[in-house]
Amino acid sequence: EGQQDKKFIPKRNKTPDNSYEIISFLEKESKRLTKNIDFLEEKIFILKNYSQTASIIENEKLRQDKLLKSLLTQLNSGDAIITRNISELLQDHFES
Repeated sequence: EGQQDKKFIPKRNKTPDNSYEIISFLEKESKRLTKNIDFLEEKIFILKNYSQTASIIENEKLRQDKLLKSLLTQLNSGDAIITRNISELLQDHFES
């Protein structure tokens, strides 16, 4: 009977009680997430109501057009490096 009584005695938890640390961690994490949510909500509101992408896209299209015109001007000139290299390549290939 003595051994049967020992089986019913609940074992004590030998690890220290970490509930305070867990609660403290969860409170800090909750505050951090709340700050992130507030920040992102503000950013979403700003981006939604005051979009900057339209002007950026327009500026980049203008820049792209200028670069394309500059490139075409250089390619149309008679002494463009690529034109000379292609001419030399074709002459070498078809002469032999």
